[in-house]
Amino acid sequence: MRCRVCGRPLTNHQSIQRGMGSECARHSPPEHLANHPSVKVQKWVESAYSSARSAYLLYKKRQYFESLYLAHLAIEKMLKTLMIIETGQFDYGHNLNIFISKISLTQNMPEWMRDVCARMNQFQTAGRYPDEKLDLLRTIEPQFVQTEIKNMEKVLMWLSEQTKQ
Repeated sequence: MRCRVCGRPLTNHQSIQRGMGSECARHSPPEHLANHPSVKVQKWVESAYSSARSAYLLYKKRQYFESLYLAHLAIEKMLKTLMIIETGQFDYGHNLNIFISKISLTQNMPEWMRDVCARMNQFQTAGRYPDEKLDLLRTIEPQFVQTEIKNMEKVLMWLSEQTKQ
């Protein structure tokens, strides 16, 4: 049997039952959101996790800046999903901290996750303005990117869990 996301062969029992490998499962929407009654929520969740998958794949290809840009985008889309769940609409913009402050479901977000989001904000800005991107490119280390990709996965998982309440 092959993974329904990437097409690689599945070898362990849990992956076969799930229909996807463990890496792909980390970058796929949880069942309760993938099957949410609101089609709008479903679309935003799938888009958030698609950005997360792309961030991970770009990291693997050593496209570090683009990977971090998409990691920010994944979290941004997930926060906007929570706004849609709470209010039926979302705010335009890109600042993760502003979104967090406006969403009641994120009020108990751990401080370290808020710090991750604050760091991620620099990549959305630099992704739009070439001068800032050049400055950041000089400072990005592979280990930092690996850590931030793992942090993105944890933030997405935490945000997804908040929608179960």
